[in-house]
Amino acid sequence: MKLWLGVGVVLAAPSLAGAQTARRPPKNQFELSLQAQGSWDQNIFLTPADGGGQYLGDLTAGLGYLRRARRSSLTLGAQATAQGYAEQGTLNQVGYAAQGGLSLTPSRGTSFALNQTYVSAYTRDIARLGQAGLVLPLYVAQQAETTLSAERRLSSRWAAGLDGSYVRIHFPSGALIDGDELSILPSLRRTVGRHTAIVANYGIQQARATGVGTRVQGATLGIMRRPPRGFGYVLTGGGAYLERSRALLAIGTTELSLTGRKANVVGRYERKIRQAFGYGREVATEMVALRVSRTLARPLTFSAGGTLAVNSDPGDPTFWFRSDTYSAGLQWALTSELSAAGTCTYWRNDNARTPPVSSTRFSMSLGYRMHWQ
Repeated sequence: MKLWLGVGVVLAAPSLAGAQTARRPPKNQFELSLQAQGSWDQNIFLTPADGGGQYLGDLTAGLGYLRRARRSSLTLGAQATAQGYAEQGTLNQVGYAAQGGLSLTPSRGTSFALNQTYVSAYTRDIARLGQAGLVLPLYVAQQAETTLSAERRLSSRWAAGLDGSYVRIHFPSGALIDGDELSILPSLRRTVGRHTAIVANYGIQQARATGVGTRVQGATLGIMRRPPRGFGYVLTGGGAYLERSRALLAIGTTELSLTGRKANVVGRYERKIRQAFGYGREVATEMVALRVSRTLARPLTFSAGGTLAVNSDPGDPTFWFRSDTYSAGLQWALTSELSAAGTCTYWRNDNARTPPVSSTRFSMSLGYRMHWQ
């Protein structure tokens, strides 16, 4: 189990996943994506001075490239989004993202993957809210992330792996603290069934904020079963040591899933140590999540889910914050290239020192994707 938690971003680089054909996929493939979205949001960070909700509009364009070879593949992507608020009347806030990925299979039992992403997303700098101590949502201004994974099969049942990542985040508001994080996670896996394996992990996480570094070391042991259909589970447990606060904490994951031909249900509990980007400190995070999806008809899919996360600082019992996020939506594939979606999202942030902050957003979007060789 990884010891870190990724931060959600406003933009995501376009992906060519799902564009591959089952028979002799082309060596070179391009993708153009366009999306228009309209939203209504009742959020203290977006609400105009006279109160009430706020209408927003987004226009997004992306271009992706995929090249395949016998033992490797290369993906490149870029995306730009223009966002406007009803009170301003123009789409004058621009964000962009870029992504690159390389995967190699140098030998039959060895695989390697490298990914790099960069995101620059617009968000308002409301200094007075930060100075008042409100729990600000993590709208990322600039984020660069590099991930590396490698695996080597030692035998028919044994495999060794190595995962690593480096993340650097910059926020526009002076009330939020910039930071970076380096994580290294070697692992050893033994297959004990067709879809079942025992996994042992050891992780090192080095984080830095405002020039102050922290380090966490942890180890977990567990078993997982993830079949393409039917009942699956992940059960892991272990401990993590925080060098700065000299605290030893339990970490682990429990996940249960049920996958059918048209429906999928996943429930997850996780306890981990991570850096709270924006706050400049380590936190112990306990998270409970539930996700349900079902294909109502061939072109229509419904999904809903919720996440509740409680974060506390082992070295400062007076600091804690809780984040709740709930969403539901419908996605309709009008044609092979045109799709429509409608979503409703509610989030709420609480902490020990200030009143809660919440947001309710309704969105409708229309997207178009075109592929060519």
